[in-house]
Amino acid sequence: MEMRKHRPLCDYRPPPTELEWMFYPFMHPDMYYRYFPDANSTFHHAHAPLLVKNYPNINRLRYEILKQIEYYFSDENLKKDAFLKNNDNMDVEGWVDIHLIAGFNRVKDLTNDIFLILEALRPSRVVEVKGEKVRKRDNWSIYILPSSSSSTETSSLENILGEEN
Repeated sequence: MEMRKHRPLCDYRPPPTELEWMFYPFMHPDMYYRYFPDANSTFHHAHAPLLVKNYPNINRLRYEILKQIEYYFSDENLKKDAFLKNNDNMDVEGWVDIHLIAGFNRVKDLTNDIFLILEALRPSRVVEVKGEKVRKRDNWSIYILPSSSSSTETSSLENILGEEN
């Protein structure tokens, strides 16, 4: 009996080593397709891609988050933004809690996912991230307002020195 060679029904491609978003140029750019290997099998088969509908383009969303928050920390905005520079919002090293930024209307309109916001900011050349805080990358110290306690101490010291003379 002669063994016949079977031709595969489709081309076999091994699945990606990591589960990562797969984007195909012939598909709508706002949709993602992802391969999921069969976890129970020792031999992984390439499965049909899973279509996730109505999911925003994550790269575009990250870009919009990045640009919005970079604007908040731009020289143009920080020169006039008393709220962000307020001592209750910005510490003495220029750090601002990301939850405060996430509460701004334009950021809330984009996402309420703190992790996504932090990830979107990591490649920024304008801001830097440390834990759950963010600050202007360069020249942040020029936007630090004097704390109200130090200005009170200074005025008290001036009063004492003024009375002695």
